[in-house]
Amino acid sequence: MRLLDHDENSATQLLERLDAARPLSAIADDTRAIQILADLMARLTSVPAPAGLRRLSDIAAALLDQVPRAAPALHDPAEQLPLKTAR
Repeated sequence: MRLLDHDENSATQLLERLDAARPLSAIADDTRAIQILADLMARLTSVPAPAGLRRLSDIAAALLDQVPRAAPALHDPAEQLPLKTAR
C-alpha cells in the first residue's frame, strides 16, 4: 500500500486502494512475493507513527507475550515445535 498524498494540517491520508483479487499468495515466485512483503514492511516502518498510535513493535510484543498461554491449544506437536524452539 502506498501513501499517494497527505495533508499534515488535518492529518488526512490518501492511500493506494488494496485489491482483494490480487493476494500475495497468488504470486508464483516466492522470492518476488517475499520482496513485495519486505518492501511493504520497509515503507510501513520508515516513518515513526504519530504520538498516541500503537506501534507495530508494541502489537507484536503483546502477541508474543500470549504465546506461552496459547501454545497448549495446538494439539499437533509439529505445530508446537516452532514455538518451543523460538524461545
